[in-house]
Amino acid sequence: MRRRAKLSLWMILLTMAWVVGMAFVTADRDTAAQAKLVQVERGDVVQAVAISGRVSYADETIAYAPSSGTVAEVYVQPGDRVMEGEALLRLDASLQEQALSAFIANGETLGAYAEQVRSALEDTVLRAPMTGNIRQLMTQEQALLTAGAPAMLLSSSQQEIVCTVAEVDVQRIREGMWARLYVSGESRGLAWVASVGEVEADALTGLMVSTVILTPELTLDIPAGASVDAEIILASQEDVPTLPVEAVTERGTVWWVSDGRCTEIPAEIVLSDEIRAWVTLPEGITVALGEWSEGQRIVPMSEVQP
Repeated sequence: MRRRAKLSLWMILLTMAWVVGMAFVTADRDTAAQAKLVQVERGDVVQAVAISGRVSYADETIAYAPSSGTVAEVYVQPGDRVMEGEALLRLDASLQEQALSAFIANGETLGAYAEQVRSALEDTVLRAPMTGNIRQLMTQEQALLTAGAPAMLLSSSQQEIVCTVAEVDVQRIREGMWARLYVSGESRGLAWVASVGEVEADALTGLMVSTVILTPELTLDIPAGASVDAEIILASQEDVPTLPVEAVTERGTVWWVSDGRCTEIPAEIVLSDEIRAWVTLPEGITVALGEWSEGQRIVPMSEVQP
């Protein structure tokens, strides 16, 4: 009899505890909590890898002085496009002309020496070794040049952006992918991935890296060696239902707010970037950021009086 009385007492106490607990839970749920609310809205999601590199050119060559002498005239300027064999500058030919005049004054006939004379005069003109653009002048008028000294730098018109990329990022990059370009934070058009090199140890740091070459869609009006930032687009989708990434819990759910109360519902992420996620939810529904209890009453932060 006493045992039954004790059991009955325990049952009463447990029941009372449960009732009190539920009262607290109900009271807590009925107490409106402040939350930041967001809506599912249509937007773009872009998954990208951020890298950086420097401007270079597919082909470069230096034009060397054909002989020694003073620069009499420069025919080109940086940025000019020239054809192979086109005259770039002329050296003062007075020494060659004096030698030729003395040769003739002595009664000598050109005859067998004609080719040597012609060659000597031709060596006073520096001609383009390739078809391309003048990138840099390494001399100027009235400057003294010695035979074989660098006089001009030429390059092909096709720019490249040479990037050193960490192994963890290069594994996701493929040839033909598009990239958005930025110079000093300003958008400078698009480029495509022309090549992805083999992963190898960097000679200075020892880190495993790869050389990725980007080809700009349009020529950038910046000098060789200038720094360029790029975002290689791995995947993207436009005009899809999106939410801020922080609205989706680690469980793959969201706290849907309807009639002022929270309900946890599944929300599959199809694609996400650092800011937004493409979710399988109807456009226009409201979601509360953070973690909440089922049935919790919610008050938007914008409606809370200071």
